[in-house]
Amino acid sequence: MMSIEEAIIHAEKVAKREEGNAKQYDNAVINQRNEFDAELCRSGAKSCRKCAAEHRQLASWLKELKVIHDEIDSMSDYDEIFIGYLRKKMKEVT
Repeated sequence: MMSIEEAIIHAEKVAKREEGNAKQYDNAVINQRNEFDAELCRSGAKSCRKCAAEHRQLASWLKELKVIHDEIDSMSDYDEIFIGYLRKKMKEVT
């Protein structure tokens, strides 16, 4: 099971890898003599860019969630009922 921090690192790593793959496909398009192969490379680059964008978005959401978790954990239990409710809701999501 991954922690939020590990999930953020993983999502960013996948995004970076897919961005690199897209660049490789772009370079392959330039070197292709066959239009069919070039079109496959363009399609591959588009797919890699989409995957990279989705993982960047996922990392962004996870960072936002981590901030919220950290803020709740650092609160005092002054408003114990509200904090308890939020903690219960967070556990239901996982």
